[in-house]
Amino acid sequence: MPTKREEALPLRYHFHDKPSDAAVAPLYTHLTSLRFLAISAPLKAGLRFTLALRIPLQNSYPAARQVPSIVAADCPNANGVVLRLNTALQRDLDRLSQVWTAEVVGVPGTSLVMKIIQPSLCPLPDPSNSKWREAYYDPLDLAHNEAWVYQMLAHRQGLSIPYFFGLFDIITPSGEAAWALVLEFVPGPTVHDIVTFTSTADVHDFVRPFTTSATLSG
Repeated sequence: MPTKREEALPLRYHFHDKPSDAAVAPLYTHLTSLRFLAISAPLKAGLRFTLALRIPLQNSYPAARQVPSIVAADCPNANGVVLRLNTALQRDLDRLSQVWTAEVVGVPGTSLVMKIIQPSLCPLPDPSNSKWREAYYDPLDLAHNEAWVYQMLAHRQGLSIPYFFGLFDIITPSGEAAWALVLEFVPGPTVHDIVTFTSTADVHDFVRPFTTSATLSG
């Protein structure tokens, strides 16, 4: 018998309706056609999505980050929040997701992340691989299972993982159905920061355990 908390969580998603082995070639052809359209009409800065964001609870742990404020003073709920894409953090073919920073229109200073899982831009199934099912990451599985993981790790949100604002069905500029996870943006060090502030001694301290282990095992 599940508890009330377990009933409130989304079930881990398993997509059982994958095509038969005989249908993998048409699936590949269909996704290839969608990919051509996606390249012709890509995600881009300034693109807007209206979403009913789910505001996560503030983590009560003293070291936790504050939940980002995403609502305007005159609109104290997250229904119909308009997110505008800003900067691409990951925008390549054959990636599991396209990742963008985004801001809430009308709420200055907001900074979120949209992780967009667009099927035609994900790694495509290989018709020549007899074990394509094992090798292919179904986009629907990816989206729903990642959302499930964030929900199950709610106690770590704001600490070791970002706050999670929900999973949404969206339509891309090319007309393709996709999924978007909306997350807290957590700034990290840039390559320039690492080069500027990392000393030679720091590098030696980092690699010493590995070189010692390699010497002992050799």
